[in-house]
Amino acid sequence: MKARIEKLEGNITAADLVGTCNLSIFENNLYPFPGTTPGRMESSTEAGTVTLNADCTGSASTTALGQTLVFPLGRRAPLSITT
Repeated sequence: MKARIEKLEGNITAADLVGTCNLSIFENNLYPFPGTTPGRMESSTEAGTVTLNADCTGSASTTALGQTLVFPLGRRAPLSITT
């Protein structure tokens, strides 16, 4: 039990990090008003995996999920949805 608690407190080694983990990305971006173009807010999600190897190398793979929503700010403009 003590060893498990020590790992939770940050006493880990490189070997403790080897393996594959799931990755979730939730991204929200707010862009200002550049010149005459209305600002916008974008929201998107991605999922994937990250693999860390014992030799300190690794790889990642992600896939976009759902859609990207663009909410125009300022002047009236249509809502944009891209996949």
